[in-house]
Amino acid sequence: MKKISFITLFILFIFGLNANAQKKTFTETVNGVSFKMIYVEGGTFTMGATPELRAYASEIEYPAHRVTISSYFIGETEVTQELWMAVMKDNPSEYKSKYHPVNHVTWNDANDFCKELSKLTGKRYCLPTEAQWENAARGGKYSKRYIFSGSNNINEVAWNGEVNGTTHKVKLKKPNELGLYDMTGNVSEIIYDQVGREYTSASVYNPIGECDNTYVFPRGGSYCDTRISDLTISCRGSMVGFHGPMVGFRIALIPEDVNTERDGYEWVSLKGESNLCGAQVGGKVVVPAEYSEVEYMPYYGGYFLVGNGRYLGVYDCTGKYLIPLDRCYSSIYKTCSDGRYYYRVGKGNKYGACDLNGVEIVKPIYHDLILYNGVFVYRDGNNWSPLTIGIDSNNEVVENPQYTQATQINYDIALKQAKLEEAFGKDVKVEQVVTNDGRRAFKIVFENQILFEFGKSTLNAQAIKYIEQVATALKTLTSINVKISGYTDNVGSLESNKRVSNNRAKAVSDRLALLGISRSRLSSQGVPLADYVATNETEEGRALNRRVEIVIEPTE
Repeated sequence: MKKISFITLFILFIFGLNANAQKKTFTETVNGVSFKMIYVEGGTFTMGATPELRAYASEIEYPAHRVTISSYFIGETEVTQELWMAVMKDNPSEYKSKYHPVNHVTWNDANDFCKELSKLTGKRYCLPTEAQWENAARGGKYSKRYIFSGSNNINEVAWNGEVNGTTHKVKLKKPNELGLYDMTGNVSEIIYDQVGREYTSASVYNPIGECDNTYVFPRGGSYCDTRISDLTISCRGSMVGFHGPMVGFRIALIPEDVNTERDGYEWVSLKGESNLCGAQVGGKVVVPAEYSEVEYMPYYGGYFLVGNGRYLGVYDCTGKYLIPLDRCYSSIYKTCSDGRYYYRVGKGNKYGACDLNGVEIVKPIYHDLILYNGVFVYRDGNNWSPLTIGIDSNNEVVENPQYTQATQINYDIALKQAKLEEAFGKDVKVEQVVTNDGRRAFKIVFENQILFEFGKSTLNAQAIKYIEQVATALKTLTSINVKISGYTDNVGSLESNKRVSNNRAKAVSDRLALLGISRSRLSSQGVPLADYVATNETEEGRALNRRVEIVIEPTE
């Protein structure tokens, strides 16, 4: 029997790993021109100014934050002039060479290319989102934490620093960990969400920024960039209305079988024609791909918030269209009051309400509107007045509900709930609760990723901003107690979880005290390995369990 050497076994092992990593990679041919699409497995990565990049990062790359994305394909190279001509029948490039990347294109040009390519192939090609691009540039699950895409030595992977130079033939430099070429240098790459979203410390899922075709928001730097900071993986380039010789793009493709577990549902955002978005649940399309943005809102039972332009609508997770865009609401969020759920809807600075079926029950004409003890109450100056409508304990709309005058402080607490919900958005849960002695209070729930880096108890910049909002609300309430609790998932020992949860709760308490809230009103405690709000079987569920809760109680 012939012996197999250790080196041979090692080579076979490495080959096996690479073959498995690339098993879904495929080559497409259109009008005689072939190009390769690299499969990128979905998962969670840290986006933005990670430690190795902080020396080069600008303020718009902070804070680094956790991003979970679904699987996708991305082009092995930038779109070449040869491929562009096969699809579009012309060549806008200033420096013409068929194996060089196409350049001198706008966001509209790149988007039109994706539409035409989709028609020719029967697949839904699109521009990559900013998160997809950065994840791929980092090497996906195989990332080695390089500064540039594929190396810490820029000369190995990039064409750059040629102020009077030109584009270069693709695939001449070293590829990155996924086998992608020229993600640093050569041409800056247009992405789909060219007006980038503002980074926060909150964990996000399949994020997407605004789309405004008067802007180009390229990534990766170009052949003429001389500053290292313009060429790093995290750099967020910004050029208004620019479509010069150093700007090109690469394409992406969303697999049909992609789904990601979120809060008990299997869902994924979809891109349709013109890069519009929809959503799947359990493999079934429940939101058609006709919106500029779709966000899954996990709190209060979950729903899909959809948008086109400045107006919003709502789908539930079964695909029922509850609140259509033609209502022209500028803000919508589902909320609850002592277990009673409704949608608070806004037009400008005025508010109304919809029931759980999307039926408008209070017109958006009130400056302040809250649900208190089942009754809708509005404020005119300092005076509160009830409406003749409310919601009962079964979330049914009722006429002429029983109304009982209560102390002003309880109304103020209910109002602060509404204001904080609006200020914090979808990343923070704010709800009314009832204390042991029957008084109204409200509870603020922060996922720990919003407040802390993983495994740490030092408040980050976004946390400080949020806690300042809490302190501002507390200062308007003259007599309150504030209970702060830190919770963990089931990973790690009891002692380590107890230490971390205690330290995190104390960090929030100390910050509130520093902002002028009396320590006599503050208490904090860690609650390790208890009171889970989601499954510990998935990372998304564990993330929800790692949280800090602030309960604000009236003392009068």
